Amino acid sequence: MIPPYFALILKAFSILEGIGLEADPDYAIINGCYPYLSKRLITDDSLRARAALKYFLYGESDRLDVKRVEDILNGFETFQKLTMVPTTADDPGKSLPPVDTAAKEVLFLLFAPNGSFLQDLLLTELVRAVDALSREALAELWGFFASQALFPLPPELSAPKSWLMPLPSLFFGSRRIASLSQDDEYSLDTVKRLWVLAEPQFRQTTFVSGISELVQGVIPVMPDLFPGIVMTTQRFILMLLQRQALRLADDLDGNNSIVVWERDPTAFARRVRSVQLPMR
Repeated sequence: MIPPYFALILKAFSILEGIGLEADPDYAIINGCYPYLSKRLITDDSLRARAALKYFLYGESDRLDVKRVEDILNGFETFQKLTMVPTTADDPGKSLPPVDTAAKEVLFLLFAPNGSFLQDLLLTELVRAVDALSREALAELWGFFASQALFPLPPELSAPKSWLMPLPSLFFGSRRIASLSQDDEYSLDTVKRLWVLAEPQFRQTTFVSGISELVQGVIPVMPDLFPGIVMTTQRFILMLLQRQALRLADDLDGNNSIVVWERDPTAFARRVRSVQLPMR
């Protein structure tokens, strides 16, 4: 049953869209709300927002949709521009910090010492990408040395496509030689598409100055961010080590142990107690 207040919300939206259409024939209220919705999805760590963000970025699958990443980042950038307070000529010496409130919210969520849903999503995709890239790069490197060998090598040694040395597979009689899985291929494709998305930003003449301003804006909050940065780095290392250990086990026995990691990528990292830095 539809709640009574739902009709009032629809009526309010229709009135607002009608007012907007009088000023702009192409106006759509959903487009007007999208920047705020993007900001809310990124910065709200509630259970409902987590579910909404995951569904938006992944849909029904467990693979990141790069187009939706672009959409939500564009929406967040628009929100920042709309809420930015311009500096006045009366006080030219005073400038607003380049890292606004919304961006700071994102930073503190990304580097939350106790973790956050946004941090979990980022670390999961980053670990997948690093794992796939390392397997591909070292496989190509091994293939190069194998091609330069003075004598022919067995097929298992010439093209193992494994990030580790292929000898365990050869000596222990593994049922299959490790190779880039479909998940690896998808992760590599995601990295390439994200690079295509980000590359134009690097080519802009204002990129270097923008990075400089960003660093200056982050410096004041670094003391607050630092503990979270340390914790996030530890979680990333633990997640990567666990994933690669399970991949090695799969290379040896073919039991598909990686499903343990995929079921909850951050579970192991959450259980391990963090390394405390010595106080001076």
